[in-house]
Amino acid sequence: MTTVFLLMIYLGRAQQESSMMFADINRCKYFAARVMKQPANPQTKQRYTAICRPVEVDLSNPKVRVYKWKVDKMIERYLNEFLLEEENDKLLTGTVDDVSKKNAGVTKIDDIIYAVPYKATGKAKGKEIGYGHVVTPEEEDGFLTFRTKDNEVYTIDYSDDIKLTQTQAKDLARNDAIKHRDSAREAIKNFDSLPEELKIVATDYDYNIGPGAFKNRRVKNTNNEIVTIGPEYKNFKKALENLDFGGMMEEYKRYTNVKRDKDNNVISKDEMDRNEPTADLINQARGKIIDMLSYKKGGMVSRDPYKRQPRFI
Repeated sequence: MTTVFLLMIYLGRAQQESSMMFADINRCKYFAARVMKQPANPQTKQRYTAICRPVEVDLSNPKVRVYKWKVDKMIERYLNEFLLEEENDKLLTGTVDDVSKKNAGVTKIDDIIYAVPYKATGKAKGKEIGYGHVVTPEEEDGFLTFRTKDNEVYTIDYSDDIKLTQTQAKDLARNDAIKHRDSAREAIKNFDSLPEELKIVATDYDYNIGPGAFKNRRVKNTNNEIVTIGPEYKNFKKALENLDFGGMMEEYKRYTNVKRDKDNNVISKDEMDRNEPTADLINQARGKIIDMLSYKKGGMVSRDPYKRQPRFI
C-alpha cells in the first residue's frame, strides 16, 4: 500500500464527489487552493473548500489513478539559469581559495567540494549554508529538508560541522525555491498566467528579499511598536500584475549595503548583481508577449508593450 493525497471538496458542509489523488501533497494543495479561489455559488451563496487527505491505495490496482509528480521545469530553470550562480557561484563551480581552502561556505576535502555553514549575509541573521539557505532555530536543533528533481524528500541532521555535497546543496535550494514560488503565487493574483520568466523573477524576489517583498510586513516603528506596513516592492508587484513592462523596468532594481542618515534618507547603496539577469528575464517575457499578441483572433493588436494589458481592435 502507498500513501497518496485525495483532494476532498466541499460546497458549504456538503462533500462533493471527487476521486482525484496525487502522489505529491504540494500538487494536491495547489488544486485545493485554486478550488477555494472560486466565487460563491450564485444560487446558494455557499463557497467551495478543499483539503488534501492522506489515504492508502494499492497502486497495482488498474482502477486506481494517481497523478504523479512531473519535473517542475520552471523551478529547474530558476535553479540552473539564475539562483545557483547568483547565490553562490563558488559552490556551483567548485572554486575554493588555494590558501584558506575555504570561501563563501565552500570547502574542499580530498578533491571533493562541500557546502558548509557560514555567517548569514544581508538582513539575515545566524548562519547560511549552500545557496543562500538561512538556517532557522528549529533546523539548528533538528534537520534540514531536501527535495530531489523527482520530488523525493529526505532530511539530514544539522550540526555546525555539517558538510553538504554540491548535489545536496542543490536539493536544499530546490526545496526552498518551491516554498518561495508558492509564497509568491499567494501574493501575486495573476501569478499562474504570467510568462515563465516573470514567475522566475517573482520567485527570486521572495527567495532573496523574503515574503515581505510582495506581502504586508510587521515591523517595529521608532516607538518600538509592532506595526503593519505594505510590501517592500509594492510598485513592482503592481507592475507584474498589470503586465506593465515599463513599470517593471522602473522598479525592478534591488540594492544592498543601504546606508541612511538620521532622518532615514538613503545616502548610499550598492546595486545587487541580480539586477542584470532580472532585467534580462523581464525583457525575455516582454518579447514573448509581443510575439504572442502580435496577431490574435479579430485582427492586429493595438498596444504599447511598455504599458498595461494590450487591447484588441
